[in-house]
Amino acid sequence: MYFLIILQQFISAGASIVAKSVNYSLEPTVIMLYRSLLSALFFGGWIAFRWKKLPKIDKSDYWMLLILGIMNIPLNQLLFIWGLEYTVAPNASLAYSLTPAFVVILSFLFLKVRYSKQALLGIIIAFIGVFLILFEKGLAIDSSKFLGDIMVLSASFTWGIVSMMMAKFIQKYGAFYVTAISMVVGFITYLPIYALVGAPLEPQSLSLQTLGELFYLGIVTSVVSYALYSFALSRIETSKVAVFNNLQPMLTTLLAIIIFKELPSFQFVIGGVIAIVGVVITQNSK
Repeated sequence: MYFLIILQQFISAGASIVAKSVNYSLEPTVIMLYRSLLSALFFGGWIAFRWKKLPKIDKSDYWMLLILGIMNIPLNQLLFIWGLEYTVAPNASLAYSLTPAFVVILSFLFLKVRYSKQALLGIIIAFIGVFLILFEKGLAIDSSKFLGDIMVLSASFTWGIVSMMMAKFIQKYGAFYVTAISMVVGFITYLPIYALVGAPLEPQSLSLQTLGELFYLGIVTSVVSYALYSFALSRIETSKVAVFNNLQPMLTTLLAIIIFKELPSFQFVIGGVIAIVGVVITQNSK
């Protein structure tokens, strides 16, 4: 099981790199259209093939599954892709390492789960590390990089919500089925958003490299990685699965150095270490 989670983290680390690369070729809204279309076609085909054997969805769950789909693609994935247009891949993966901290905050606010002082201290430490990175170049809140960092942080926050919602429905309907529903519903709800703000499609601009990158995002990440994550959620507590996101900043930073020659600044390294230490403290609390 833990081997599968680590494999999922490698795939997710690659997603930050690939998404950054494809941003040089396509507009974020177009990337999301292709990515969500590929994953929806795969999962929609799987649902159609397995329809008679799948459990019936309770009517009381319709609205929550709709919200799950919206959180998953129009919010989480679009904010992630769009944010990477302005910031660097290691910053995006660091933002996702904060997912466990967001899960703790959300559980405390909405599920009335009580946490120890150690957990709250860990959250404070984690966000101190994040603030060091956000203000790496001073208080430049009007800079594009700051905007990108805020967008990927928002994506991480919505992923915390998605993780909690999926954990609930996975116990009822199964990991792969819930993932499939969230992808298909997410694609359908993204279509009107794309119609309003999406950049025009230019199929002639799709090179073999761009097609390969879209395949990685749409199938390898959105199908394989999501399925592995959902399967882990069905076997292991949400917070214990989310803590493996701590591997992503290290893996993504290494890949960014190799592929983009992006050497992390000293402040990024210090802030990243502080953030990860804070998350680990939170996860090890009682």
